[in-house]
Amino acid sequence: RSIYPYSGQEKSVVDSWSSELLEEGRIASVYAEDAIFVAAEDLPVYGTILKRERELAEADRKVLSALDRPKTANELSDLLQTDADKTVRSLHVLETTQVVGRSSHKGGKWRYGRRELPPIDREKALDKAIASFVAAFGPAAVEEIAFALWQEEEAVRKAVSALVAEEVLDEGRFLVSEHPQYMLKLDHLRLRSAGHQVYDNRSVETYRRSKLNGPFASIED
Repeated sequence: RSIYPYSGQEKSVVDSWSSELLEEGRIASVYAEDAIFVAAEDLPVYGTILKRERELAEADRKVLSALDRPKTANELSDLLQTDADKTVRSLHVLETTQVVGRSSHKGGKWRYGRRELPPIDREKALDKAIASFVAAFGPAAVEEIAFALWQEEEAVRKAVSALVAEEVLDEGRFLVSEHPQYMLKLDHLRLRSAGHQVYDNRSVETYRRSKLNGPFASIED
């Protein structure tokens, strides 16, 4: 989602902050229908679920090879002596495969850099992305989650069903809607308890196991 409605600042100020965060490596780009930006620690998750498997053309491979350091599209065109439009198309292809990201934005021009994402199981990545989205914007229906994350509805439906079974999410009609909605179980418990501190079963069980696993200071413990 666009950050501008939530910032309370002028667009130019938000753009300046964003450029700084990008150069510092605290946010990173992923590509869906356009470039979007996520916290750097979340890049493996969103890069995994948005990655498109496709065979690279020779022109794409040449652009990828030339990105030994970050470069603008114009710098790549000059280096490879290729048409600027073709270079931009190759960059977009490489962005959709998530092997290239945007590293800075100066003077109205993006710089692109080569990268390698750590391997993550796609189902686990989707689970994390769904939980993050619902934590921020829930309650939300499957259709809303799928649209926001650029995913197929059936894949999201399967994932939320598993997350409900694991007691990460709760299912219900929390708002007036034609469809069931989902929210974090912990958020639902907090709403029902009028803001008192509460814990979901999963958190309690994790804590119990941590106590059983030690280490223990004495035999009495």
